[in-house]
Amino acid sequence: MVLVKRLRVNHNEVKSNEVNHNEVKSNEVKSNKVKSNEVKSNKVKSNEVKSNKVKSNKVKSNEVKSNEVKSNKVKSNKVKSNEVKSNEVKSNKVKSNKVKSNEVKSNEVKSNKVKSNKVKSNKVKSNKVKSNKLKSNEVKSNKVKSNEVKSNKVKSNEVKHNEVKIKTVFYEVLKCGSQTVNDLKYKQPYMYSIRNLTKGRS
Repeated sequence: MVLVKRLRVNHNEVKSNEVNHNEVKSNEVKSNKVKSNEVKSNKVKSNEVKSNKVKSNKVKSNEVKSNEVKSNKVKSNKVKSNEVKSNEVKSNKVKSNKVKSNEVKSNEVKSNKVKSNKVKSNKVKSNKVKSNKLKSNEVKSNKVKSNEVKSNKVKSNEVKHNEVKIKTVFYEVLKCGSQTVNDLKYKQPYMYSIRNLTKGRS
């Protein structure tokens, strides 16, 4: 009976070997750590996000496209040329700028201004119309016509011309009289009467 009990104890030792087999199974947990290395590969996948940042550099290329808007501003300088055309209405500003040469070419508008307002033509004299006076003889002819307005000076010259005619008439009257010119120098009353006759004839 005692020997059989020993055999049972040996059988129990064999069962304890099964525990050693379980320890081998615990090595599978180490293989799980190897699977955790796949998380490191996920970090490599996170590098694809860096490639997305490279794609965000395309937004910088859009900023380069916004430089094309600057070229559109250069095209908007053509609008400035349109503003120059609108400045032609503002003739004062046109005179200060490029339209000076165009105004030299267009004498017709200047002739209209001369015809419409003479006071404005004084302002034109202070500016470009000095060169236009050299070219446009019509403005000079208008000044000659304005000298005709000064009729007082012309009439004063005609009075001098009438005085010359009075002297000639007075000399002819003296020839018609019975006395000579030298005799009339000493006889003042007769001389005055002949002068009255000449004034009556004139």
